[in-house]
Amino acid sequence: MYKYNQTTCKEEPYTPPVEDGYYPIYCDNMDKKINCAQCGKEITFGDGYTSREIYSGPWGHMVCVDCMEKEMEREREYEKRSDI
Repeated sequence: MYKYNQTTCKEEPYTPPVEDGYYPIYCDNMDKKINCAQCGKEITFGDGYTSREIYSGPWGHMVCVDCMEKEMEREREYEKRSDI
């Protein structure tokens, strides 16, 4: 699992917050209980959002709505600083 660092623009190895948590990339049961890859909060897969920062290979892990909003805010701040 990796996390994209908006400040350095590099990926870094990432250890999720709940050591024995469940962090699937794909699940065919939208009611399956999983953990948010950012904060560890328990959510259902169907209520999660694909992370823009935490991923394995080309696929993002699921995060809760609060963490997705924080990721999007970090992205907006980066775009302001870099004049993209």
